[in-house]
Amino acid sequence: MIDRVPKAGRGSVATDDVACDQVRVFISYAHDNSEHEYRVREFWIFLRSNGIDARLDVSAAERRQDWSLWALRQVRRARFVLVVASPAYRRRAEDEVPAGEGRGVQWEAAMIRQEVYADPEAALNRFLPVVLPGCSASDVPVWLGRETSTHYLVSEYTQAGAERLLNLLTGQVSVAVSPPGTPSVLPLRGKIAGKPRGLRSELLINASLEGAVLTVDVALAGTSLQVRRKSTFPHGVRTVRESLRAGLLVPAGWMPAVGRQLACAVFDERSQQLVADLLYRLSPGDWIDVVCVVDGTALDLPVELLRLTTASGEDLGPLAL
Repeated sequence: MIDRVPKAGRGSVATDDVACDQVRVFISYAHDNSEHEYRVREFWIFLRSNGIDARLDVSAAERRQDWSLWALRQVRRARFVLVVASPAYRRRAEDEVPAGEGRGVQWEAAMIRQEVYADPEAALNRFLPVVLPGCSASDVPVWLGRETSTHYLVSEYTQAGAERLLNLLTGQVSVAVSPPGTPSVLPLRGKIAGKPRGLRSELLINASLEGAVLTVDVALAGTSLQVRRKSTFPHGVRTVRESLRAGLLVPAGWMPAVGRQLACAVFDERSQQLVADLLYRLSPGDWIDVVCVVDGTALDLPVELLRLTTASGEDLGPLAL
C-alpha cells in the first residue's frame, strides 16, 4: 500500500521551507489552455494525496517570484522531474515557437535538455515523460526519447490508473521477480550422472573513492540490475576502518549500524532489496560470488561489513566474510 497524506485542498501551498520525508518531484508543464492547466493541477493534487512531495508553480504563484531562479531550484532539488506531454510543451521544448512565447517552459526545458545531453543514463532515471488523460505520447519532446525510452501513462487519477509511475516514485515494484530455480539434471546416456551443480551468480561491485565521494557501479549477472551510484562516504565507516587499521578494538555494536550505512552508500534502495531478496531465497547448493573491483583509496573498502535488508525488513547479516 502507498502511505497516504491528507488530500491537498484548492488553497493549499507547498513551500521550499517545509521539511518533508517523501520523495520530492517537480512537475514541468506548459500552459496550453485552461483545460490542460486544470488537468495538471488535478495530477499535482493526486500525487500529494499519495505521499509524493510534488511541486507545481500554482502554489508558488501565491508569492512574488523570480521565476527563472525558482525553476532552477525546483529542477536541482527534485529527485524526479515529471515532464507533462502536451502540444505546447513539445513545440516550446523543441524551439518551434516565436521568440518570447512560453519563455518559462523554454527555460525549464533548456535546463532539462542540458542534463539529458550531459548524462543520458542518469537522465533516464530522473526526467520522466508523463502522459496525462487526454494527452498523447507524440507530444513528448524528441530529445527526451519519445520513440526509444519509457513514458508513463496516467489513464486516471487513481492508484490503478497511475500504478507504474507511483511504483517508481515510491521505490516499489508491482511484479516480484523470483530467482531462477535449480536446473533439472537430465540422465546421461551410457554414463552415470554425477552430483548436480548448484546455480552460481555473480554480484559485481566496482568502486572508486575520491576524497569523500564514493562512486559505485553494481551489476547482478542474469538480471536487469545495473546501477551507478555516487554518495558521500559514510563517516561511521571511515571511523571503523581507521580504527581497524590502527589495531584498535571496535565495539561489536557498531558493526551492524556501520554495515547498513555502507550498504546505503553502495546500493540504492531498489538494488538493496533485489540483492537481499535473492540472497534470502537462495536454494541449498546455490551461491553468489561477490566480486569487488576497486582502485585508489577504495582498496581497503570494508565490503565484508555490508548488511542488506529484504523488502520485508529481514536483516541478512554481513554480505560476505
